[in-house]
Amino acid sequence: MDNIEAPSASERAPRDAQCDVLVIGGGLHGAAVTRDLAGRGWSVMLCEQGDLAQQASSATLKLAFAGVGDQVFGGLRSLRQSLVEQELLLRSAPHLCSPVRLVVPEGAGARPLWHGGPGLWLLNQLAPRTWFPDSQSVTLSESPHGAALQPSWRTAVMHSELLVDDARLVIACAQDARDRGAHILTRTRCMELRPHDDGWHALLSHHDPHGGRLTHQTSIQARLVVNAAGVAVGEVQAMLEAPASPAAASKDGWVKSGHVVVRQRLTLDHGHWFEVPGGRSVFALPLAPHFTLIGAELLGSVSDPRWDTLDPQDIRHLCQVASRYFRSPITPEDVVWQQATVLARDSLSPLARLSHRGGPAPWVTSRAGRMTTFRRQAEAVANQVAELFSDHRPPWTRASTLPGGRLLDLIDAEQDPVSDLTEFQRRLRQRFPWLDLSLARRWSRQYGVLVLSMLDGVQDRSELGEEVAPDLYELELRHLVRTEWACTADDVLWRRTKLGLHLSESQHQAVARWFQRSAPT
Repeated sequence: MDNIEAPSASERAPRDAQCDVLVIGGGLHGAAVTRDLAGRGWSVMLCEQGDLAQQASSATLKLAFAGVGDQVFGGLRSLRQSLVEQELLLRSAPHLCSPVRLVVPEGAGARPLWHGGPGLWLLNQLAPRTWFPDSQSVTLSESPHGAALQPSWRTAVMHSELLVDDARLVIACAQDARDRGAHILTRTRCMELRPHDDGWHALLSHHDPHGGRLTHQTSIQARLVVNAAGVAVGEVQAMLEAPASPAAASKDGWVKSGHVVVRQRLTLDHGHWFEVPGGRSVFALPLAPHFTLIGAELLGSVSDPRWDTLDPQDIRHLCQVASRYFRSPITPEDVVWQQATVLARDSLSPLARLSHRGGPAPWVTSRAGRMTTFRRQAEAVANQVAELFSDHRPPWTRASTLPGGRLLDLIDAEQDPVSDLTEFQRRLRQRFPWLDLSLARRWSRQYGVLVLSMLDGVQDRSELGEEVAPDLYELELRHLVRTEWACTADDVLWRRTKLGLHLSESQHQAVARWFQRSAPT
């Protein structure tokens, strides 16, 4: 077939471009900041040296966690803010999020906030929980939620948190930013930042996604730079503050986070929150059909931010913790996939730290906090940009909907996000009766109402094109290239979908060959 024309993956800025703000970093916080700034009317460019969400933003626990276990009574304000943000995120992206009940077995050093009825009552009163059931105590022997656990665990707290497709949340923010006028440049590394009389000169290097070959360079003139580079924040900060030391950005140290994936161990559509001596937590959560994620936000300290894989002892630790609770033991041999990342230690706080400098070459640095509060963090960065520009433009994201999230485009009325998505799937199959249930569920979960544009004009299954891998058709691949910056098989199989969990190596290679012969260069 012919190469795809005008895809988002090959978006280029003019060779000598100007913008109000250059955002460096294509993780969740960089994409969210770009979205917020673009929505306020500033001209924005985002550059990301790899794929969107390629690092920490696609290696989270997939949990927009309110941080209940981290709080004592003095931290109730930040806890309440996190609970509110969960509701806002679920409302804005019902296709990417779903409430999940976590079973927290008691007797292994339960957190102070949870002790007794008064603690649970206070937790339930902190913020309005329209779509999340209240926390409550349960007797496991009398509840189906205890079926997967060893009988020695007798009581538990049932608590609600929010499951999120982390990488797709990044994509949705980037899409909204693009729709509001921002330029999103992937496979583009900021090589040089030099101050000048009216802001910054930036030299951007664009690279081929397959071999890493330099394809061209772009010169950018920006009034302000936002450093949202994640683990590379120190490298960017060194350019912003030259001749300051790059160690300044990481002086608080790095911690490793990660998870393993095993075949399904959960008997119901819920998760488990296991407490570990020393105050750490391990979570077991549903992931895609037929899999369970077992992971921890904090596995220890590391000195090298380039650490990107779980050590054998980390894998054994996660398996041992889960085996302490589950009836069926889990061993390292059961692991089918793993993800790992490094975070700045202060990023475990509900809201991350901001730093900035005004003057003729202003900058703002955002050291990312939890996924739960990403919207508020981006709003804080945009507010700081407004201060530095002396150009105050009102926040807007609180009541917004992310691309794909307006399910009313197909359903008649809203009830609650879970029911609305089920009704959306039913209506989708009514409109496209040839669409089987599993594909309807996956597409509605990944794309929301945007699936309608992907399927526009399609009359039957034969028009989906070649089935490049099981349930992955050429039509979807072309959609991902055109609208979601996908350039490689890994972009599709591990970030925009989780189909890599289900495919063999030969099927993975078939997707890679499709990109080699069909995607643009």
